[in-house]
Amino acid sequence: MRARVLLKISRNRLSMSPEPAASLAARLLPFYGRGKRTQAGPVQGSSLCSEAAFNARNLPPALERLLTPQEGGFGLADMELAVQVGLTHSRLGLMRTSMAVAATDRDEYVRAWIRQMWSIDPASQITRWAKVGRDQDLLVSGVDRAVFECIDAFASRTGMRFVSCRPAALSMLEMHGSSATSNDQLFVWTEPAHNAPRTELVMLTHGRGDHLRAVWRGWIPASERDEALAGAVARFAAAHAITPDVAIHQVHWDDCPDASPVETVAV
Repeated sequence: MRARVLLKISRNRLSMSPEPAASLAARLLPFYGRGKRTQAGPVQGSSLCSEAAFNARNLPPALERLLTPQEGGFGLADMELAVQVGLTHSRLGLMRTSMAVAATDRDEYVRAWIRQMWSIDPASQITRWAKVGRDQDLLVSGVDRAVFECIDAFASRTGMRFVSCRPAALSMLEMHGSSATSNDQLFVWTEPAHNAPRTELVMLTHGRGDHLRAVWRGWIPASERDEALAGAVARFAAAHAITPDVAIHQVHWDDCPDASPVETVAV
């Protein structure tokens, strides 16, 4: 059985570590799932930060740099590579539909929705969608194609088997789906940043029980007290008629605490 490692890519941080147990979110909306789940082996953790945001130009050398601590730790050709991508390079959205859409037409509807709601070319994304709840709503997710292709080339060069790639924020869906309450719940998703408490990109989701009702992704400046984020949460709640006593859950993406000390590099 092949061991599997988890690569996390946020705005300016990379980390590699043994992959934890598979999550409900991964089963709900996998990205390029190829192969059975395997047990992780004795993989060393490593991480690094960049002073600049990662992109298709500087990501390849940063990935190679990330492997330096792994020399002698394991044979890369024996690894499966699973990837989680932060909000800088991924998107999630809830496509609300008032009527049933034929399966043969859904891809075209989703592409049109991406153009209108995300204001980007659908061809620039590796996209997936899935039905959510009892309605006709679709959860649409995307990973930047240029970043995906960098990871795919990295896996090919190292001999690793690239088995999955998905937005990290999908893990919030596990929290919605596992909720035993039918009351409103609001989740606030934030991600680690270099020399800051979080990145400016955040995601808010509203659910009732296991039914996802709203998703918002936006740019909110970070500060020590984070008043701007609190204001965005209040506006999101008001826009979606969420009750004032809603349970608010702050979820900060795990930035690999089991990894070795972070190295800062200029890429």
